[in-house]
Amino acid sequence: MNLLNSLDATVGMIGFFVALSIAWLYFEPRYNHKKITHSSSFMEIFWWIAFPVGFLIIATNIIASTSWRFPITQADLMYDLFMTRVGNLETTAHSISYLTLPIFFFYSFYRTKDSWYSALATGFIAFVHEAIWFVFYWAVYYDFLDVKSEFLPVANFMILIVTIGILYFVKYGLDWLVYLTVVTQIMYDIIWSLLGFPITCTNNSGAMIRFGITKWFYDIGINAIEVMGWLFLLYFACLGVILNTRKEKSIM
Repeated sequence: MNLLNSLDATVGMIGFFVALSIAWLYFEPRYNHKKITHSSSFMEIFWWIAFPVGFLIIATNIIASTSWRFPITQADLMYDLFMTRVGNLETTAHSISYLTLPIFFFYSFYRTKDSWYSALATGFIAFVHEAIWFVFYWAVYYDFLDVKSEFLPVANFMILIVTIGILYFVKYGLDWLVYLTVVTQIMYDIIWSLLGFPITCTNNSGAMIRFGITKWFYDIGINAIEVMGWLFLLYFACLGVILNTRKEKSIM
């Protein structure tokens, strides 16, 4: 059984971020993790490698658990981009949405050569997207939702992503990554809410849905809106890393 078919993919990934972030709090002050040399200790090498390997496993599981059509035609391309879901389950997130996280990690790792920063920054992106999204989600669908059916199933998840957000902010402060991702997500969700904030699935079991699926579940346009939110965030997060690294070089 594939890992992502037996565990909630979001909690699994965020739990991975938190576990390694806690390790980061303990080990990070003890060495310069950006420079691995022949004299580096075992723990230095281990933690420098652990993050890339972890994100590679995540990406592999996402790809392997998805039934891709492959872009032979334009319709197949649109389906693969906007309709595929992790584990081929109706209530999981889109595969492309989840893939933005390991993609960003490896881009950040390439730019900074810092696996610790890249892992925590990736977790911060998840925090920005989900935390801001939930604010708009609850504002629009407040009359349809209740705490027991909607909030409690995601309470642990929200605690995890808030933890990551705090860890990143404490370490790096208001850098370009923070500015660009927060502004991008807020602006995107404002535009989305002006369109009525249509979504494809929800945890709530009220009258607005059937088996966790909304009336827009098979609408490729609404699916595209959900996926594009992650893709826009990926673009501006990568831009934030570029600006942060240029700032570091200018200071040096």
